[in-house]
Amino acid sequence: RLVTTRAAAAAFVGALLGAGVVPLWTGLLDPRAGLVVIAIGVLWLGVAMDRRTRAMARLALGIGLVALGLHLMRNGIEPLVVDKALLHLTSGLHANTVGGLLACVVIGAVLTAILQGAAATLFVVVGLLQTVGQLDLHVVLLVLSGSGLGAALAALLTAGSETMGSRLARLYLLLGAAHTVVTALTARLWLSVATWALPMSEPLATFGKNTLRPHLSMQLVLAVVCSQLAAALLILPWVNPLNRWLKQRQRASSEQDAPPVVLSSREALIEIVRLQREGLQRLWELVVKRERTSGRAAEHLFADGRRGIESLLTQLVSARVEGSDEAELRQVGFACLQLQRSFEDLLFRAERFTDRQVALAARGNVQAHEDEQDARLQEMHELLLQAVDAASVSIQNRQRVELAAARAREIRLNALEAKARRAVLGDEDGGIVEQVRLDILELLDAYEGAGNHLYRLAEALGGTLITRRSSHPPAAEAS
Repeated sequence: RLVTTRAAAAAFVGALLGAGVVPLWTGLLDPRAGLVVIAIGVLWLGVAMDRRTRAMARLALGIGLVALGLHLMRNGIEPLVVDKALLHLTSGLHANTVGGLLACVVIGAVLTAILQGAAATLFVVVGLLQTVGQLDLHVVLLVLSGSGLGAALAALLTAGSETMGSRLARLYLLLGAAHTVVTALTARLWLSVATWALPMSEPLATFGKNTLRPHLSMQLVLAVVCSQLAAALLILPWVNPLNRWLKQRQRASSEQDAPPVVLSSREALIEIVRLQREGLQRLWELVVKRERTSGRAAEHLFADGRRGIESLLTQLVSARVEGSDEAELRQVGFACLQLQRSFEDLLFRAERFTDRQVALAARGNVQAHEDEQDARLQEMHELLLQAVDAASVSIQNRQRVELAAARAREIRLNALEAKARRAVLGDEDGGIVEQVRLDILELLDAYEGAGNHLYRLAEALGGTLITRRSSHPPAAEAS
């Protein structure tokens, strides 16, 4: 969500260009260069003092690992390029017919999708070209032209089911298919240009000691560079029109198939509140019983709740509701988001508090007034659960939240927080380890923040379509 869909699609086009061009010179590098870059990255990471320096060190380390990985991949491809079954399969490849052209493109797309990159496809194709001796540069270009479609198919594995992710994956698929079509149809043109510009013949690959070392023909390099660059320039202007077309289709489909906004929002809110309540229950087990598994379970439940809130906000932003109800529904979604953030912060503080308590207990250091702290925390936790239950009942039964009771719970929770804070700060006899004192204060503050956001959610639910019976009456009342 840091970039728009159009910017991400443009970056995908640039990635296709880089993936098709950069691997052409990686075979010319000494494999030991990757180890040198890895060593530099490790040393750099060890002396890095700030976030930017550590990021640059990790970038250098990643580049070294990629360079070394390409070298190791070449060694692993050697048995593949001399396999009899594969040689028999590729010996009949040609580009004289439509079927042969499609076969070359499909092979390149499948290899790129499986091997997750055009570099591995290039090494496989060049190795086959050297071993079989029957493949020409036109066939190599056609196989490499399938890298655009293969990269788009590989991107489908990482695209989520959310609205933005699915639309971006479909946009990638269209751009990758267009890239493959352009490079396949213009392969012979760029091969002719490369042959005219560089008439000298060069070997395509050589076998060194226990390794395949591609010595790429400059004709192949020039043809691939021209092909990839031309395809990128041709499909780049189509990013915006395709994005608008997909957005219109998605909007029309959602308007036709989606349930009413208020009904779907109510169902989403019920599920979100349920996940948050279960997460709070697991969080309490983490604080009281010191069970780390409960903390992980709470983290997963809150993560599911966040995904539900993000989906709800996306639906509410694109919803069309008459009058001021649209703003009220969006206010409910934003109140849920604020509450979700407060719960996530509460979980973080609880984990730090629990880790400190477990460490002190392992050293035999038992905290003074621990029972009193647990009693106050338990009462504050029960107030949170009561507020969540009240919001859940309000949404399910379509009735207004009792703001007086919600306000009373918030005042009571704030009073408990103030009392517990004074007790922690006023303990001067050394009964509380100083390292734990700040953790307790942060945990109490997180409880108070969650209670405040629960009251804001109650205010947002009051008087909206979610809790108004007259907006969507049940079937019995309507009849």
